[in-house]
Amino acid sequence: MDDDTHEIEEANTSTNASPRQSCLTPRRQALADSMMESVKAYVSKLRPGDPPTIYKVPQIIRQEKEVAYEPQIVSIGPYHNGKEKLQAMEEHKWLYLHSFLSHNTKYKLEHYLKAMSEWEDEARSCYYDNVDLQVGNEFVKMMVLDACFIVELLLRFHQLLLLLEEHWEEFEENEEGLGLISAIDKFFLHSNGFKDPVLDSIRMVFLIAFDMLLLENQIPFFVLQRILEMAYPNKEPHFLAESALHLFDQIMTRNNEIQIKDSYHHLLHLFLSHLKPTLTHSKEEPNLSCSPKIKLKPNLSCNPKIKSVLNKYLKNLLIIFLPCSNKAPSPIPERAR
Repeated sequence: MDDDTHEIEEANTSTNASPRQSCLTPRRQALADSMMESVKAYVSKLRPGDPPTIYKVPQIIRQEKEVAYEPQIVSIGPYHNGKEKLQAMEEHKWLYLHSFLSHNTKYKLEHYLKAMSEWEDEARSCYYDNVDLQVGNEFVKMMVLDACFIVELLLRFHQLLLLLEEHWEEFEENEEGLGLISAIDKFFLHSNGFKDPVLDSIRMVFLIAFDMLLLENQIPFFVLQRILEMAYPNKEPHFLAESALHLFDQIMTRNNEIQIKDSYHHLLHLFLSHLKPTLTHSKEEPNLSCSPKIKLKPNLSCNPKIKSVLNKYLKNLLIIFLPCSNKAPSPIPERAR
């Protein structure tokens, strides 16, 4: 007879032991204590508040086509941070951070790092899977770098659209579009004289836009919003969401009846919240016009002279901005400029 059986028989034959006491043999108590420690360790990992909103794609789904769920150009957030194939864009992030810090000289880098350290627990709670960036404030550093990169990219893309809107009239008066050429040249140059590594190739912009819409490649929207508010305290509240939608308009059909909310979980949530589903199959070419807030002349994409100018500076893809319909979209509101 083994020890466990002997202990159980002793417990059962004891006339004075209650049912609860009959289970509290030393060995059983040790087992219960061990399991209770495991329960406490698991519960301690749970965070109060809203449930996580950023997940890793389950293996059973990603195994069908893994490349569809992984970023190809840029890592955003912790899940793909540090991957070797994405390191080239990391250098551009630092250049964008340098530019972002020049917008508001009141705040230096240490102010953003301090603020992010205060938001760290809230940001970590948005991720369902474990985030291993613990040592040396690596999580805080990554979040500031990635957030400033995204905000700076959206600021520049918005300014580029305003620039294009401003110079469309020249196409009707000057077939060479020299004003647009000069303006784009100046726009693409940093203050230090280097070309913009991202917007200089609009092809790169769209690859980044697709990476920004991957579930595993997200950072909390509130981090982006608060970073923007520190640099631009007087910006219109929905500026960030509107600017992101201007970019995503190039790869989506937006439902303009949906009002922009005060907050979202992340950029993918923003994208899906405003996506207009296709109800019927159509053989017509999709209308890849820019946001309805961008005032562009209709049918400009049919002019070969315009294509020639745009191709030279925007790598053959800026024609995606041009509307295909005969209805010109409304202008950008003054408050969004």
